[in-house]
Amino acid sequence: MMSLTQCFPSFFIVGAPKCGTTALYRYLRGHPDIFLPELKEPHYFSTDLPGLRVATERSAYCALFREAPRGKMIGEASASYLQSRDAIAAILAAVPKARMIVMLRDPVEMAAALHAQWLYNLRENNEDFREAWNLQDARAQGAHLPPNLREPQMLQYRQVCALGEQLERLQRQVPEEQRLVILLDDLGENAGAVYRRVLAFLGLPDDGREYFPLENPNKAVHSRFVAALHASLPKRLGPLYRPAKAIGNALGIRPSRFIARYNVKVQPRPPLDPVFHQELAAAFAPQVAILSRLLGRDLAHWSGQEPREQGTG
Repeated sequence: MMSLTQCFPSFFIVGAPKCGTTALYRYLRGHPDIFLPELKEPHYFSTDLPGLRVATERSAYCALFREAPRGKMIGEASASYLQSRDAIAAILAAVPKARMIVMLRDPVEMAAALHAQWLYNLRENNEDFREAWNLQDARAQGAHLPPNLREPQMLQYRQVCALGEQLERLQRQVPEEQRLVILLDDLGENAGAVYRRVLAFLGLPDDGREYFPLENPNKAVHSRFVAALHASLPKRLGPLYRPAKAIGNALGIRPSRFIARYNVKVQPRPPLDPVFHQELAAAFAPQVAILSRLLGRDLAHWSGQEPREQGTG
């Protein structure tokens, strides 16, 4: 039987979404002393965000780490853990000495990037971010929700991007020596230095990595109809889906790759309307103030920045 140590990771990339977690996950996954499972975002400990959870049973979660070679440090990355009110305490209950990596960015940029990501994933159906932002109260009451939405709380942009309150809650629970906070700004400016800082935090040697590619750029679809039709295939085909997919793969027919090639486009996010940008900056100013206090770093400039295109996963 798998022991507790083998079953649960010793470090976690806990969020936030669209703050560089995908980039760091992929960089660390290449380190010879680290094991990160192929599945990013199992969301196992986010029990208060049930629609996000991919691994809901302990056995399924433990299976993610079953192939970890002995002696490697095991990690996991789920960007919902910082937002979740349950996850951090649950992680510490399972792994009291767990190390946690927090990744943050300007909440205005994060909210815009999150809206674009949900559009791409068909979890959001309002292409105008300002309209989606103004729908938050109605959506909290169950109105105007997209049909493909897995977790309604993820469309509460103000709440998801309340990074100051989330970090404050985490710092109350996690001892200082077990937490590391990274800003996406710093990752973009010097990814190598940030990577080595993370390795030092984990107590691991530098493996000499020098290549830090842009990860998870902003994507959109040419046709939402085609994307929705593809996403609906498992439900439409029911029990026939898996065998049909297996046969297609055996014949070299992979609709997902075809759709990714011809229906997905990588493009910069359109800039926010300046008036709306200032509205968002005012809404998130209290969060930025909390972060500045907690990190001992003046982040007031965030409120005046126009959104920049960069890797955001």
